[in-house]
Amino acid sequence: MTPFSAADLRSRGLRGLTWRHGLLAMAILAAPAAQAFDLAPTSELPLSELASPAAVGNHAGLRQSGNYNRAGINQQGSANVADAAQRGLNGSLDLVQAGYGNQAMLDQAGWNNTMSIAQYGYANSVDVAQGGQFNSTHVVQKGWGNSALVEQYGTGNRAEIAQYGLSQATVVTQYGNGDFASVIQH
Repeated sequence: MTPFSAADLRSRGLRGLTWRHGLLAMAILAAPAAQAFDLAPTSELPLSELASPAAVGNHAGLRQSGNYNRAGINQQGSANVADAAQRGLNGSLDLVQAGYGNQAMLDQAGWNNTMSIAQYGYANSVDVAQGGQFNSTHVVQKGWGNSALVEQYGTGNRAEIAQYGLSQATVVTQYGNGDFASVIQH
């Protein structure tokens, strides 16, 4: 499979996509999810609990250091990638990806920061970096080729992004204290 970007989708549009792509997307979205929450660093799950015949080729990586951090990653579909890191104190990270080829790169440092990410569809990407304290990011992307980049450093910043459709792109950068950004794109 040849990788492509949101720019490729913009230039080619929906040419080359057939009813089979839509059927595949519907089958993927209806598939059951495999979940692993609150595992201690020494916990082990048998392969039978980690494998799901409907979730082929998904990858999730999570690194945690510090105290009282909580992370949940739920992937349904195929070829989804998640890479998450939590450092600091009392961080909260929730990620849901359903569909095909979605990507999430999440980096959380500091204390009492939260992020909640949900991506549904095909080839969506999100990249979030948080530092400081009491920052929150909420991203929902539904569709094809959407991308969101969020950087938050400081205290009490909030970013809310909702993108629906084809090839929407958002960049939010918050340095300082008490900043608020809300982006809705259709």
